[in-house]
Amino acid sequence: TGISSSKEASPPVEGVPSSGRGVFVQLGFVVGGAMVGREVGVLFEKKGKFPGQLIGKSDHLHAVYVDAPEHLIGEVAKVRIVESATHSLGGVLA
Repeated sequence: TGISSSKEASPPVEGVPSSGRGVFVQLGFVVGGAMVGREVGVLFEKKGKFPGQLIGKSDHLHAVYVDAPEHLIGEVAKVRIVESATHSLGGVLA
């Protein structure tokens, strides 16, 4: 009988806060959360918004922030992922 016009809430995902921001945000938490504990290569691109922080892309193309020295900008280093945020991952140098 066609597409329902009612807005249905996304089904809850275990370990994901129900924020009403939609399935894509929930998927981000699930995928990012699966990265916690892994070691990945990160190409550092620029300084982060906090002193001593660098931002880069993992070999899976996730945005990763790490406390690291500036001389690593333009370099690839191993990082252990320790936290997952909505649009990025936090890590420490491995």
